Amino acid sequence: MRGKTIVVILLVAMLLTPVQAGDVSALQNEPEDDPKQPSQGNVTLYVFHDGMNNAWSHFNSTDEESAEENETREDKDSGVIDIKYRFMMKPTLDKRLNMTVGGEIRGNFNIYYEGDNENGGDGNCNNDCDWLNISIFKGAAEIHRHTEQPWVEGNWKNIIFSYTITEEDAIWDSVNDNPIVEVT
Repeated sequence: MRGKTIVVILLVAMLLTPVQAGDVSALQNEPEDDPKQPSQGNVTLYVFHDGMNNAWSHFNSTDEESAEENETREDKDSGVIDIKYRFMMKPTLDKRLNMTVGGEIRGNFNIYYEGDNENGGDGNCNNDCDWLNISIFKGAAEIHRHTEQPWVEGNWKNIIFSYTITEEDAIWDSVNDNPIVEVT
């Protein structure tokens, strides 16, 4: 999303659920599960931001390095704000994920913005405004992109989307298929 005179607060409470009502299984036995790694009982990917330039994700609901209340904001009195947050899983996957074909990846973001977002007409964007995109990557491959429709400025918006797992997306290799969530 780009706009002039815009205040953006991205409350990164993204809940990426790799399998809804399905199984996540590991092909290796581990003595104790790392809470930052997915497991059968730990299927929600959380995104974090330090309030500066660093964004990351993992399967633990808390992170000591994250900004307070896991919120990032960008303010500008005038001009264009370009948003590009790339939440790569850290630490990287340490095992292969087998997700259920037909299961869902579900996303849930809370976004607040103020400012001009109209191209032409009464707006001041001069065709610079784009709407918010949230993309899910399996390694380098984008498997889903959600484009959010405009909403009234000065309001919070709960953005919810889902993607059905296909046969091609069911197995995530720990070496090449690290999950990435990108917000642009």
